[in-house]
Amino acid sequence: MTLRAAGHHTSGIHTFYVASESQPGVGYCVQHIRKPGMNRWQCSCPQFYFRCAAKRRHCKHIHFVRRGPDVAAAVPVH
Repeated sequence: MTLRAAGHHTSGIHTFYVASESQPGVGYCVQHIRKPGMNRWQCSCPQFYFRCAAKRRHCKHIHFVRRGPDVAAAVPVH
């Protein structure tokens, strides 16, 4: 998987794009939202929407972003 940070910045929202491993040319948007009273991750992949979100689990794309070497300095993980 490849990772790149979004070129735009919104206060309290860190956005990253992760390329799909199984589908060339497809990518997913991963966001870390940190605002007062909110600290959550979300992904645009089907697995996150249909399996992970309701159970408050992370998909492999979120895990990839959280473990990325360049992300550790940019996004604090609690």
